[in-house]
Amino acid sequence: MRLSIANLKKGLEFVGEVTSIRQHYMVMKSDKVYYVLSMSNAKPNSGNFNLIAVRAVEYLAKRLKGKRGVTTKSVFARTKRPRMLTTQMQVLNAFYVLVASGGAIIDGRRKGRTLYFNVR
Repeated sequence: MRLSIANLKKGLEFVGEVTSIRQHYMVMKSDKVYYVLSMSNAKPNSGNFNLIAVRAVEYLAKRLKGKRGVTTKSVFARTKRPRMLTTQMQVLNAFYVLVASGGAIIDGRRKGRTLYFNVR
């Protein structure tokens, strides 16, 4: 997946926001890619972004529909399309996209550093 200035010029559509354990994320969408943006807590006016393919998010949503208490580690260990979701971080970002778009929620009943997701 390549970052294209032409895609950015076309404009990004705001999908939603996610508040996680330590960070706040904003999710934007172009034709083929979601952008997961996070602002730095330590440095003002700086941040980071990650790209995740739209089809990877669609694949994850379809595969996990109705599942509860799902972690990124468990999904990555059992992924059937390793080319689509190559790292645990990509799985986590796909979950953030699902949460921002209303396709999943972060299970707040569970405590600790591990995030659990309930997919709708």
